[in-house]
Amino acid sequence: MRQGLVVDGYLIKPVTRQSVWDALRLFGERVDRVLVIDDDRDFVLLMRRILEDHPLRQYRVIGAYAGHEALDLVSHLPPDVILLDLELPDMDGRELIEQLRADPSSRGIPIVVVSGRDDTGSTDALVSGIVVAKGGGVTPGETLGWIRHIAGATAMVSPTPSALSEAPLL
Repeated sequence: MRQGLVVDGYLIKPVTRQSVWDALRLFGERVDRVLVIDDDRDFVLLMRRILEDHPLRQYRVIGAYAGHEALDLVSHLPPDVILLDLELPDMDGRELIEQLRADPSSRGIPIVVVSGRDDTGSTDALVSGIVVAKGGGVTPGETLGWIRHIAGATAMVSPTPSALSEAPLL
């Protein structure tokens, strides 16, 4: 869950074919119809190609390019899963999620946010780890460099054993 959003998954653009397929696999065989909501028509087309070109199954893809259009589609042709970009021309994606979750007929539809950035919004979302997001992936060398940097920074702020023994008791 990101920024208090009640969502079932989160992908960061650029997505890979495999990451999209893996995200949908979490919802099992019951997924047939996928609603892709994004104001970028090329991205909706890309998702259509990825989902209709699956080697083991062919998803039916519906595209919406704005929040109100998506709400209308959900009410008339409920999807099995929604892939949602948070930045829409007519409403904020968070508002769309709230409206979908407030409606009993759409409350149970899984929503996977697909965003161009990591919208964790605060360090509270990072309680038990570090999230690294980089378009195109992270190389092993970059990962090692970050680990060394973090380890070095931690060593600089960690108290030494002598400093602990000299600290006054409160």
